Amino acid sequence: MHLRKWWSLCLSAVLIFSLFPSVGTGGTRAAAADVKTGDDEVLFEANFEDGVLGQWRPRASEKLDIVAQVGHDSTRSLRTSSRTETFHGPLIEVIDHVQKGSTVHISFWAMYDEGPDSQVINGSLEKEYNNDASSREYATFASATLNKGQWKKIEADVVIPGENSGITGFRMYAETPWKTSAEVTPADTITFYVDDVLITEAEKIEIESNIPNLVDVVGQHYAMGAAIDQSALDAEDPHSQLLTKHFNSITAGNFMKMDAMQPQEGQFVWSETDRLVEFAEANDMEIRGHTLLWHSQVPEWFFTDPNDASKPATREQLLARMKTHIQTIVTRYKGKVHTWDVVNEVISDGGGLRNEASNSKWRDIIGDVDGDGDDSDYIELAFRYAREADPDAVLVINDYGMEGNGNKVNDMVKLVEKLLAKGTPIDAVGFQMHVSMYGPDVKLIREAFEKVIALGVNVQVTELDVSIYSSNSELEMPVTDELMLQQAYRYRELFDLFDELGKRGVMDSVTVWGLADDGTWLDNHPVKGRKDAPLLFDRKLKAKPAYWALVDATTLPIYRNEWTGLKASPSFPNHKGQEDILWGAVKGLEINHLADGTSAVTGEARMMWDAKKVNLRVEVKDTTRRKGDQVQVFLAEEVKGTGAATSEADLSAKKKNPPSANGQYTFKRDGGKGKDKNTYNVQETKTGYVVYASLPMSAALLTEGQVLSLDFRITDEHAAGKTATIVWNDISNQQPDKPANRGKLKLGSVLKQTKVTYGKPVIDAKKDNVWKKAASVKTDVWVVGNSGATATAQLLWDEKYLYVLADVKDPLRSKLSSNAHEQDSIEIFIDPSKDQTTFYQEDDAQYRVNFDNEASFGGNARKESFKSATRLTSGGYTVEVAIPLDSVRAEGQRWIGFDLQVNDDGAGDGKRSSVSIWSDSSGNSYQDTSGFGSLLLTRK
Repeated sequence: MHLRKWWSLCLSAVLIFSLFPSVGTGGTRAAAADVKTGDDEVLFEANFEDGVLGQWRPRASEKLDIVAQVGHDSTRSLRTSSRTETFHGPLIEVIDHVQKGSTVHISFWAMYDEGPDSQVINGSLEKEYNNDASSREYATFASATLNKGQWKKIEADVVIPGENSGITGFRMYAETPWKTSAEVTPADTITFYVDDVLITEAEKIEIESNIPNLVDVVGQHYAMGAAIDQSALDAEDPHSQLLTKHFNSITAGNFMKMDAMQPQEGQFVWSETDRLVEFAEANDMEIRGHTLLWHSQVPEWFFTDPNDASKPATREQLLARMKTHIQTIVTRYKGKVHTWDVVNEVISDGGGLRNEASNSKWRDIIGDVDGDGDDSDYIELAFRYAREADPDAVLVINDYGMEGNGNKVNDMVKLVEKLLAKGTPIDAVGFQMHVSMYGPDVKLIREAFEKVIALGVNVQVTELDVSIYSSNSELEMPVTDELMLQQAYRYRELFDLFDELGKRGVMDSVTVWGLADDGTWLDNHPVKGRKDAPLLFDRKLKAKPAYWALVDATTLPIYRNEWTGLKASPSFPNHKGQEDILWGAVKGLEINHLADGTSAVTGEARMMWDAKKVNLRVEVKDTTRRKGDQVQVFLAEEVKGTGAATSEADLSAKKKNPPSANGQYTFKRDGGKGKDKNTYNVQETKTGYVVYASLPMSAALLTEGQVLSLDFRITDEHAAGKTATIVWNDISNQQPDKPANRGKLKLGSVLKQTKVTYGKPVIDAKKDNVWKKAASVKTDVWVVGNSGATATAQLLWDEKYLYVLADVKDPLRSKLSSNAHEQDSIEIFIDPSKDQTTFYQEDDAQYRVNFDNEASFGGNARKESFKSATRLTSGGYTVEVAIPLDSVRAEGQRWIGFDLQVNDDGAGDGKRSSVSIWSDSSGNSYQDTSGFGSLLLTRK
C-alpha cells in the first residue's frame, strides 16, 4: 500500500529515541490493588495534582511540565510544549502495572487552547521485546478529534502481550497524527495538555472458538492470508489465536520492509522475521515476504554516496546495495518464505514508472543499464536477484489502485509484458485491493484481473480491506448493522470473483490487510480522527457479517439495494411499436438473481417518475415464449418492518391500474394486446419482450428525495409447467409477504438531457454562425457552495468531436493554486458509451481547461486529439473545446453521457470556494459516470 499503517509510522524516528528505564511513577499514583472505579480494578492512575512530573518523559526534544489552573475537572495537568515533530509527546513506562497477557482499558483526557479550530490527538503505545530497541513496535490504540479549548476523553481496550512474547517494555504516550518532517505544519505541533490518565482491568478479549474456520471454507483454491504485527506471533495473544484458526498464510505488515530489515548498511535485523518463520512452521502456514524493494520506508543511506552523504549514490553502488539486500534476505529464508513481493508500487499515479518526482529514486539513479532505451532495468534486476537466491519462491510485482484505474492497470500490463519478453521471472501480479463498499464495481475489477491473466501470469489479492466510507473526506460515522450488512454483501461479491479465478487456477493467494478492525491502517487515514471498520472481525475480534457472508451467506438478512430514478415523463410505444427516445437516457438496472429453479433468463429495468406516476420499462431476455412468462413489480410506500400480503393487482385482466395495498402488480407476457394501453404495454422483441407500465401513486409520495419500496420478479415458464424465478433484491423470494426484504427506490432529481445537433465550428473561443441554433446547458446545480461562477454552454458534434462553447460568468479570475482543480476553470466529463457506471471505463474521460487555456486531464482522456481556446471577457471568460469522440458513430442518433462543471476560486486566495455543474451534484464526477447528464446526438 502507498501509505502505511499507523502502527509503523514512527519507525523513521526510532533512532533518535532513547530507551527509557522502567521506574516508578513519582508524582503520578500507581493505584493499590483494591482500588476500584465501578467494577474495574485500577492498575495505574495519574492526575498530576501533586505537581510532580515523576517518571513522565518527553520522547525527544519537546518540553514537559505540570501547569496550574489548567486541568480536567481539576487544577493541574501535564503540558507538552516546544514540539517540532508529530511524534513529540509525553511518555511513561507502565509494564510494571499491568499483567502480561491481560486486557486493560486505557484512557486519558486531552486539550489544547492555541492553534487550529480542531486537531486530532492519538493515544499510542511503544512496545519493546527482549530489551532490544530494534524490536520496538508503535501502535495507536485510540484517537479523538478535539475542538480548541475543550477537553476530550481518548480511550480503548488494549491487549498486553503475553509472557512468552518476550515483552520488556510497554509505554503509553500521546501525539498528533504522524507526518514526515517535511510535511509538518504549525497545526501539527500544537502545545497540548493531558490529564486523568487511567488504566483499569477490562474484560478479556477472546475469539469465538466455536465458529467455522474461515480457511476451511474459502481457502480451497488459494491461500487465505492476513497481514499482522508482531503481537500475533505471541500464542497467548487472542490475535494469534484468530490468525491460526482462520488463515493459512501470513504477511508481515511492516517488520519485513527495507527499513526494518536493514536500517543501517550491512546491519540486518533478523529477530522478528526469524520469529515469524518459526511461528509459520509450527502452524503449517505460508509466508508472503513484504517487501524487498519499495520507494517508501527505505533508509536514505541506500541512495547516498558511502563516503559523502551529501552526494547521491552511483548506479553501481545502488545496484550493489539492492542485490545485497535482496539476496541476503531471500537466501536466509530460502524454502521458508513461499512468496515475495519483490517490488512494490512502481507505477506512478500520473502514468508510467515512478521517478524522483513521484517519490522514488530507484529509476532515476539506476536508469537504462542494458542500453535498450528502457529504464525499468532496476525492476528486472530485482526479480533476477530474487530468483537466483530462491529458484522456487513465487515472485510478485505488487501495486495499489489498479483494480479501479484503467490507465494504471494498463501501465502495469505494458510493464509486465515487456519484462516477461526479456525473460524476467515474474510469477504473479499483486493487486492490493484497498477498496470500499461503494466501488470499484466488480465488473471493473474483473476486467483488470483478466488483462493481467492474459499475460500468462497469476493474480493475487495482497492487501484487501473494504472501507465503510465512500470518499476521502467523509467524517467518522457510527458502525451500524445496516452498514455491516452492506459490507458483508460487498465481501461476498468480491470473493465470488476470487473463488471463480481460484477454480480456474489463475489466483493463488488472497490476503486481508489486518486481522481485525482494531488493527486497521485506515484508522486516522485518510481523515484524521476517523475510525474505519474494513475487515472481517471487529475490534473485539468477533466475527462480523462480512465473515458470515463468506462462510454461510444464508445466515444474513436480505440487504436492501437502493436505486435512484430520475424525473421525466416518457410516453408508451407508438402504433408502430417504437418506444420513447427518453428511455435511452436513463440507466438500466440488472435483474439477475436466480431465486428459484434454473434459468438463463435475465432482465433489465429502467424507471422515470413524474408528479402522477412511476414509469417503468422492463426488458426480459427470454427467447422461448410461454403462457406463464410474466413480470411482477412490487412498488409501494416505504415499509418499516414486515407487512402482510394482500390482494394482487393482475393487470392482464383489468382495465385500470389501482395501487394495491402491498404494491404488487403482475404483467403477463401474453396480456399486452387488447388491454388498457394507457396503463401498460407489452412488446415482443427478437430476444424476448419488453413491459412498459405506468403506475399511478399518491402525489404525496411522488416528491424528490422520497424513498419507496421496490422489487422485481420475473417468472420464466419451462416445459411441463416448471418455472424459474429471477429477482432484483429479495433472493428469498418472499416479496409479497415480506416487504421489508424489497429494495429501495429513491426519487431523484430532474433528468438532465438535451438534443445536440450536427455542426463543425472553428476552435477559437469565438461564436461562429454555426453556434446560432446550437442547444445550450447551464451549470445551475451546486456541488460546493451556493453561489459563485457559473457557465452557459452550447454544444455541437460531428464524426470526430463533441464541441463545447462555454461562457463563464466569473468577475475575479484566479489560478493561484498549484492544484489545477482549484483554479478558475471548466471541466467536461464524458461517457461516450453511456454505460453510466460508478467507475471510469476505458472510454470515459475528464477534460479541464482554465481561463488561461491550460489543459489538464483525468480518466482516459485523449490528450493528443483534444483542442481548446480561451478568451477573456468583461464578466469572465469563454472556453471553446473539441473533445475526441472516436467511439461514437455518425449514423442515426446516439445518447452519450456528459457533464459540465465550473471551478471557482472566488476569493482569489488559491482555494476553490464553489463548484457548479449541469447534472451531477455528488462531487464524484471525476471517478463516477452514473450521475452525468445525457446528450442525444442527432443530425436534425
